[in-house]
This record gives sequence, structure tokens and C-alpha cells, in this order.
Amino acid sequence: LYLSPEDQGRLLAAMPDWLRTPSLVALDAGLRAGEIGSLMRRDVDVRRGVIVVRQSKNHQPREVGMTSRLKKALTRHMKAIPVTLT
Repeated sequence: LYLSPEDQGRLLAAMPDWLRTPSLVALDAGLRAGEIGSLMRRDVDVRRGVIVVRQSKNHQPREVGMTSRLKKALTRHMKAIPVTLT
């Protein structure tokens, strides 16, 4: 499914806040729902601009590049959610 930038903007604007970041990961990085659901903080390397997908469809880890829009969203998201040290 292809969405124009205008359609993407309208779709994201209509979503609740909690759904925007995962949706951006799907739109900008092309990850599947299961891959997004299994992501952990350690899988996101904003400095390098990559997401490490450890649980992929073919069971092989892979790195996926991030757009600048996705980098900004994930940086904001990770700053807003505290790291729990146990």
C-alpha cells in the first residue's frame, strides 16, 4: 500500500498519540506489526540511523535505515519513556 506524503500526514494527524510512533516505524522503515511489537530500546540506534530487527519473518536479523522524520520521532519517544534499571 502506498500513501502519498499528504495522505500520510492526514492519517498520522487523525491517530491518537500512542499510535503515531509505531505507525511511523511501519511507514518509514517498512517493518511489519510483529517486528514493531518486538522492538526494544537496544534495537534502535539513532546515532547510526538504524533499527535492528531481531525477530524477522525469515528468522534472520537485519538492519533497517531510518528517515530523518523517524529519527526525530524515535528520539522524542525514547526521551519520554524512562529506562527502568533492574
